[in-house]
Amino acid sequence: MRNIMLEYIGEEPKILNELLVSNEIENVIYQAFNSIHSIVFIAHGSSYNATLTVMHALRQMTGMRVRVLLPSFVLWNTLSLGDPRTTIIIAVSQTGISSGVLETVARAKAEGYRTLSLSENNSTILANLCDYSISLQCGTENSNAKTKGFVCTQVALLKMGFALAKKIELIPVEIIEEYFNELKGMIDQIKDTMAAVEDWIYSSHFFENIDHMFFLGESINYGTACEGQLKLMETLCVPALASDYVEFTHGMHRCLKPESHIVLINGREQSFQQKVELFDYVKQLGANVLMLDSSGLFNYEARVISIPLFKNLQSFLLHTIAIHTLAAYTPFLLNRNPNAFANDDLASLMKTRILQ
Repeated sequence: MRNIMLEYIGEEPKILNELLVSNEIENVIYQAFNSIHSIVFIAHGSSYNATLTVMHALRQMTGMRVRVLLPSFVLWNTLSLGDPRTTIIIAVSQTGISSGVLETVARAKAEGYRTLSLSENNSTILANLCDYSISLQCGTENSNAKTKGFVCTQVALLKMGFALAKKIELIPVEIIEEYFNELKGMIDQIKDTMAAVEDWIYSSHFFENIDHMFFLGESINYGTACEGQLKLMETLCVPALASDYVEFTHGMHRCLKPESHIVLINGREQSFQQKVELFDYVKQLGANVLMLDSSGLFNYEARVISIPLFKNLQSFLLHTIAIHTLAAYTPFLLNRNPNAFANDDLASLMKTRILQ
């Protein structure tokens, strides 16, 4: 059986390096962001998760107020988006046909907000609806679970942050270059990270007898945990839950069982001892635990995959690659088809996407 997801992940270094050298994002930022002090992102699914991972870096680089909202927060609530004169609405949808995102953009435009789209190309329905558009340059993905579009969204948003930081001059150029070099370094490590995860999967038997799963992350990598939850649900069709480390012990921990599978994502040194105690507790419980660690502080053992450290960005891109590789390999090891029919007619019934 062909593993199309792995093929797409393998294409990512080339696509991301091409996105890095493209000038489209910088050109759009200089046109669209005059007098802007607040950014509101609107997204569903993987696009929402990708935006969550980059939100913190955007705030640090620009000093702007940055929010990430689901369309329903705008459509069915009285939540204020801010002053239309100083707020831009950025709609993120790889396919550009997510109905909730399109409806939210239409409402925002009617209320006088500037709108900017991020989608797979500049000819999508969403791109044509918005005032400005940026192409993710990821190409089409004929797969149920998207990977190329996710990482292209992350890189495009970071490039947006770099361009805004230079325009605003809030932080020194040297700091922006440091972030850029970390991003480039992570892209260069994608293939090695895929190989390390592949080797671990084949030797660990981690996913045998899986029927539910937890993903824990924090800070930048909370969005990565959310993406892990979604990807495993899409490819294995088993219940999964994502949580922040601290939030997990506000009730969700009661669902841990010896047969549980849990992935811990650690991209920074802070609260290290707390994570060690959680790791040890889960092991003693007898549950299946995997630590994706880029802090370099966890001593290597069979339940840890070490990931190169990129301190400022907490190695988020490589943690993403690890999660996506797990989601791509595991169904094949369990002799399951990740693109098999699984209530797909419900999305049509709910009009999740606008068909072109």
